[in-house]
Amino acid sequence: MADKKKKTGSGLLCVTLILVTLFSAFFLIREAGHDCSGGNCPICACLRQAEQNLKQLGTGIPACAAVIPAVFLFMQVLSGAPDCLYCDTPVSRKVRLNN
Repeated sequence: MADKKKKTGSGLLCVTLILVTLFSAFFLIREAGHDCSGGNCPICACLRQAEQNLKQLGTGIPACAAVIPAVFLFMQVLSGAPDCLYCDTPVSRKVRLNN
């Protein structure tokens, strides 16, 4: 039951991230030529925030692209590791430990 809640929560988080990204882009397109009222224009402040959101999303992609191959390489090394790296424990041998 908890696993299903985690999957649902993860799905909602992904959908929210996609919607925020799309709405930020649409807002930038729609309000690009607005009539600015001066130095404290709330629309300009929203535009700067939307641009910052899109920039931060874009900077995370190269970091993920650099880390993912390293993780796959590490997993391949571990899967091909000899059996001597794995030690036997009472739990792995299913030994019952009584007091």
